[in-house]
Amino acid sequence: MSLAVLSILVVDANREHSAAMCRLLLQERRAGGYAVHCVASLAEALAALDLARDAAGSGDRIDAILLSLALPEAPGLAAFAALRARAGGLPIVVLSDPGDEPLAIRAV
Repeated sequence: MSLAVLSILVVDANREHSAAMCRLLLQERRAGGYAVHCVASLAEALAALDLARDAAGSGDRIDAILLSLALPEAPGLAAFAALRARAGGLPIVVLSDPGDEPLAIRAV
């Protein structure tokens, strides 16, 4: 019995952070773990969610979201709120800078 590969959407405007996360997740993927899609903006993340919803059943799905709270066009909880409204019950893991702990706590 094989388990389905989890599909993770990484949303981070910091290209270095995003690339590092994607590399780590893809390394795990080689071990049978994850499909990874990285985007750098809220608009791209919302488009990816819409595409996954419209392509339901085609294999283009999203199982979880890793979200940086430091998106320039939607700082703080604005991106979290927009994704939560669009993502239904998908889990959203919030990523924050060490100095943003109070903001990360408010997200939960």
